[in-house]
Amino acid sequence: MNMKIKTAIAFFFIALSASFQAYAAAPYKVSGTVKDSISKESEPMATLIVTGPAADSIVRSTDTEGRFEISLPASGKYTLRIISIGRKEKAVEFHLTEENPAADLGTIYVENDADFLEAATVSAQVPFIKTEVDKLTYKISEDPDAQTSNALDMLRKVPRVTVDADDNIMVNGQGNFKIYVNGKPSGMFSSQPGKILKGMPAESIKRVEVISDPGAKYDAEGVGGILNIVMNAKRADGYNVSINAGGGNRSANAGAYGAVKLGKFSVSANYGFNYMKNPEISVQSERKFTSSGTAMQSSSEQMITNEAPMHFGSIEMSYDIDSLNLLTLSGNLYLADISADYNIGNSMYSGSLIYSYRQTGTAATLAGSGSVSIDWQHLFRKHPGEMLTVSYMYSNSPSGLNSEYALDAFEGNRQMIDIFDRTRITNRASSQEHTGQVDYVRPFAEKHKIEAGAKYILRLNGSEGQNLIMNDGDNGWTENPEYPSQSYRHEQHIIALYADWSANIGQFGFKAGIRAEETLQRIGFTAPQEQRFNSEFTDIVPSASILWTPKPTESLQLTYNMRISRPGITYLNPFVQSIGSSEITYGDPDIVSEKNHTVALNYSLFDMKYGLNASLRYSFTNNSISSFQFIDSDGVLNNTYGNIGKNRNAGLMAYAYWNPTQNTRLFFNGNVSWISLHGNSSNEYTEGLDNEGWTGNLYLGAQQSFKYGFRLSANGGYFFPSISLQGKGYGSYFYSLALNKSFFDGKLDISLSAVNFFEAGMKMSNTTSTPYLTSTDSMVFDNRYFMIGVSYNFGNMKQIVKKAQRRIVNNDLLNTSGGTAGAAGGGTGRTNP
Repeated sequence: MNMKIKTAIAFFFIALSASFQAYAAAPYKVSGTVKDSISKESEPMATLIVTGPAADSIVRSTDTEGRFEISLPASGKYTLRIISIGRKEKAVEFHLTEENPAADLGTIYVENDADFLEAATVSAQVPFIKTEVDKLTYKISEDPDAQTSNALDMLRKVPRVTVDADDNIMVNGQGNFKIYVNGKPSGMFSSQPGKILKGMPAESIKRVEVISDPGAKYDAEGVGGILNIVMNAKRADGYNVSINAGGGNRSANAGAYGAVKLGKFSVSANYGFNYMKNPEISVQSERKFTSSGTAMQSSSEQMITNEAPMHFGSIEMSYDIDSLNLLTLSGNLYLADISADYNIGNSMYSGSLIYSYRQTGTAATLAGSGSVSIDWQHLFRKHPGEMLTVSYMYSNSPSGLNSEYALDAFEGNRQMIDIFDRTRITNRASSQEHTGQVDYVRPFAEKHKIEAGAKYILRLNGSEGQNLIMNDGDNGWTENPEYPSQSYRHEQHIIALYADWSANIGQFGFKAGIRAEETLQRIGFTAPQEQRFNSEFTDIVPSASILWTPKPTESLQLTYNMRISRPGITYLNPFVQSIGSSEITYGDPDIVSEKNHTVALNYSLFDMKYGLNASLRYSFTNNSISSFQFIDSDGVLNNTYGNIGKNRNAGLMAYAYWNPTQNTRLFFNGNVSWISLHGNSSNEYTEGLDNEGWTGNLYLGAQQSFKYGFRLSANGGYFFPSISLQGKGYGSYFYSLALNKSFFDGKLDISLSAVNFFEAGMKMSNTTSTPYLTSTDSMVFDNRYFMIGVSYNFGNMKQIVKKAQRRIVNNDLLNTSGGTAGAAGGGTGRTNP
């Protein structure tokens, strides 16, 4: 371990130790007793949230007799919120002064919440986490760190979610999951979700829902589950506005949120801008392989700089037609213009140098998405909770790539490689969706509920493009004969029916369902010759879950779930994209959907002082979709995808926190998995390959509140190398500090933060090892961040913009979240097997 890492770790733990000593008790306090409004019995372990002049919420609970006494830091106006399982939330206001520093609220009565009887729900006696029979919720709006962090940093604190040092997100240890916003799919997260969330202020998010084992009402796709981001619609009658801005050594961001309510009509809108510029990234590769019986060796180096301005926004509108009917209109938009400069050097050896060359180039990727949807929700008078929802959504995700490379120098035998003085690639792709959906919900026999629905999706994917070449002395650009122009079309029809039953009987909650999906797809492309083919298949997807809640703060859950993953256009598109002249990437239209089975045992225990959420999971699939590499006869590295084999995964995930004082919070989030992979005999490059090993990650954090509105946060994490069929990925780590100060009763927040501040350069490596290829790739880059952020809130609203309770969720496509080439989605080139 080098001295910089040791210094960072020492600084981290010194900060934690010092924070425990930092708080001195204040003379102000509030006290009272919470009781049931009907039985007049005490309400033990009810959650109490006090908000006031300081920006930080103070969280406590009643004792076994329903009593409470809470110390407060200063005089001023406060609001006490009382939250308890099966009760309606209640708010009480009080005022402390120097003359009257203590407020006795007497007896506060809470009422039953009838909606609680509709489902088996366990609400943790801390506001951050809530466990339900079908999901786990982390309430970001209740976490003080949300005022100073971006959305990606907050995801690191969410149970069952991990984010590595390269901003890659995993759910339940899987990279194959779906993200949607406010219960609807959002195209802005189809490519590079980590980069987008990094530019989104966390205070714009209300909560994150981790749906680890989706039931029948959800689309059958997304092996890792679903991550639902619920935006923070500020409570208000009238208007509310929030603005934020930040900047640092490598990025800048700005955003605004606004909401207004006029009678039955309400609207909220959110806009964000993020600009990121990465300093020079150095990538070095060494490869050994055999070509026509001859041992070969190649080496390459790439120097890359890139920048990415991104715009994203959303709007929600609702109209209360009457007490039984609600109309909702919503939309979102995302646009990113990513540019990169390349300086590439390659050498090929077979004992002695065969050739060596250097290229320079640029690549510009345009990625965008937009959607609009409308929902009509109808409630029935005769049966409370009975509901019908009809929804329609249209979305479009255009993308494009323009790249050009020039040969600057060449040494050796040029006949040994197809290389040109200049190469230009252009392609355009789009993915359109039309979705219609009907959902029906009906409670019966007091504690039971059925849900049923139907859904139709029409997807129209396409791409066009060219691969052009030119040598010195040529009159102009000509088409590359090896990679001819190509037109690609992919039409997909999906019809789905589902039925779901749930019940809450005593301490037990039950949920079971089944979903049937019929898929018809037509695929056509034109190179090297016109080809068309159709496929049709049916998937029956069962799911079941049992939840036991022996105590209001404790639960044990057993689940079974089957999921499928349909390949997206990036995986299917046969267009060949080149990175210089030594590396190409393309998809495979013959890939079929993978099927994954998962069994999980989940345990949760949440108290005011400590909490634990642990999940023991086992999953398997026999036709896993994954990427793989090989060297072709020309010595070119091929990156492609396929159904490459079997995947067995057994793992343990754990999230824990401890509150040693009322102003100090420590937490841990991590997972460890044993992965066993076996190659597919139908693929010549993966046949006979086997790999297995341990992988996982751990994340530690602490937050400490001080007097006068100051707060310090310290975090650190380590990520073990990932396991693939052909080798293993890189390991990485990070650490960060953030200091926040609130002003004007919490309306203004200013933050300072630093990430990896001791690191001049971070190095990560991965390896590929097969009988025909041995490869090592190393990347060195500056991962230091220094940021200052400012946010300001003002307004007078008390009610959120309403949303339909059932909405369209298209979480059924598997897509990459990689870099520039993958984001474009294809257009021209040769068809590869």
